[in-house]
Amino acid sequence: MMSDDARRFCRVLAALAPDGPTRASDVQAPGLDDRAVALGLGPAMYAAAQRALAHDDRAAARFPRSRAAYFRAAGRTSHQLAQAESIAVALRSAGLPAIALKGIALARRYYADPAARPMIDIDLLVRGADLASAEAMLRRAGFTDAVDATFAATLRRRHHHLPPLRDPAGGELIELHHDLLPRASRVRIDVDALWRRSITEPDSALRFLAPEDLYLHLAIHLLHSSAVIGRIGALLDLHVLATTEMQRAPDFGARLSARAISLGLSHWAGLAAALSHDVFQTDLAGDRPRNSIGVRVSPRQVRRFRDALLSPLERPLDRAQHDRWMRRKLWLERPTVLHGLRLAAGALMDAVRRPRPPSIRPATYTSG
Repeated sequence: MMSDDARRFCRVLAALAPDGPTRASDVQAPGLDDRAVALGLGPAMYAAAQRALAHDDRAAARFPRSRAAYFRAAGRTSHQLAQAESIAVALRSAGLPAIALKGIALARRYYADPAARPMIDIDLLVRGADLASAEAMLRRAGFTDAVDATFAATLRRRHHHLPPLRDPAGGELIELHHDLLPRASRVRIDVDALWRRSITEPDSALRFLAPEDLYLHLAIHLLHSSAVIGRIGALLDLHVLATTEMQRAPDFGARLSARAISLGLSHWAGLAAALSHDVFQTDLAGDRPRNSIGVRVSPRQVRRFRDALLSPLERPLDRAQHDRWMRRKLWLERPTVLHGLRLAAGALMDAVRRPRPPSIRPATYTSG
């Protein structure tokens, strides 16, 4: 079970969703400010506290560190959103449409306060046939490689996006994706279908994934393609998206379930929905059992993922515990022999093509 401290922490964050709980007593719990900043959730915590306290000045007094992080994030997020639009306009004028992924899409369409959803980089999906032209356009505009040549070559061979490019003026990182998952991933998604289902907004040059597709992408990115440990903010994204869409259309849960089944992702969608309900009380069920989107998920599996997700709030994981969790996660992903061979082949090719140790990767670069 979640501890009372963890439960209060998550209840405050849940206030970022439409009609989220606004218990002032939770906001007054000790230690929220330091925990939020340590987890990289300072902006989200301060925005949630403001909402819970009806923008009372007490939020500034109780969350000084989160408040500072919030105002730093506000300026940068505003700049990133504007830059994403500028790039989309330039690409569209050349006949190269772009879909906003992850942070850009969430801050633009789902968070009432975009500063509550800071991002490390700008993720854009372009068609595979347009990838080279889109990269060339950015390079002509002055964008340069943000990682060393060795790491860049590995990304090109094995991953679903180009090496990150850095804007020389603002310093922002841009990742051009041609797929949603690495080439060696056991899970595959029909990217052409994503494009056919993508949507537009009147005041934006960007395209956006259909809500069900965005939810599934975020779920896979959290549960299948990451270490999960401590990534409470990623689960919060799913909660805010689902709650917003359920408010817009109560049948969102049913549409999500149908879409997940059609893509063969029902296990991961069900696990994400169960986790979100367990931690944030997200209700995607409609007329089905409250903690499900129509997919049976093992309570033990939910508990294991939840424990890893909330481990920084409960107790720090040592290295042995971390390694044990990663081995367990590989088993939970049910890898196939073909998937293992793909991973082994990729590692072998890297060893053959890279006879000397690679240079250290920039510490500031992570995917976001």
